[in-house]
Amino acid sequence: MGILVVDDSEEQRAVLEAVLTAGGFKDVITADSAETALSIMGLAAPSAQHICRIDLVLLDIVMPGMDGFEACTRIRGEQRYAYLPVVVTTALDDLEGVANALKSGATDFLSKPLKHGDIIECMRLALKLKEELQRRNATDGVFFHRTSFRFECRDLKSWRDSVTTRWRHGENRAQ
Repeated sequence: MGILVVDDSEEQRAVLEAVLTAGGFKDVITADSAETALSIMGLAAPSAQHICRIDLVLLDIVMPGMDGFEACTRIRGEQRYAYLPVVVTTALDDLEGVANALKSGATDFLSKPLKHGDIIECMRLALKLKEELQRRNATDGVFFHRTSFRFECRDLKSWRDSVTTRWRHGENRAQ
């Protein structure tokens, strides 16, 4: 699991990396700014390629330069990151901050000071949600493909499906 920790505080990045590693997450990548994080994810330039696999972003809101709201909005604007969990962290404790985080596309919200157990549990839940969404998307895609034949209605008592081209619920008719 590649977890990208984005925080302008070197101390906070070190603590989060240690907590996540102790919680069983092996591939923890850190970035000191939103711009660096977007670069790592391949979002800094139109033709940029992502450097490594990112399965979850732990993103600070209050940072110099681009803030976490803008970074989250840019991440959500990219189709390849449609199911990527973005958990925002901040010392902001007002409801407007929470609302703005969710409006920008955040999956979840953690208030600072962060509690180690809450961090690990939030990461596990966010990753489970990602897996479930991907599974449902794959399943729904198969279901949709299998059931997406066109029906041609002639009247309320008969119809013809595009797969068998036979009339149903009524008399058999020629095409």
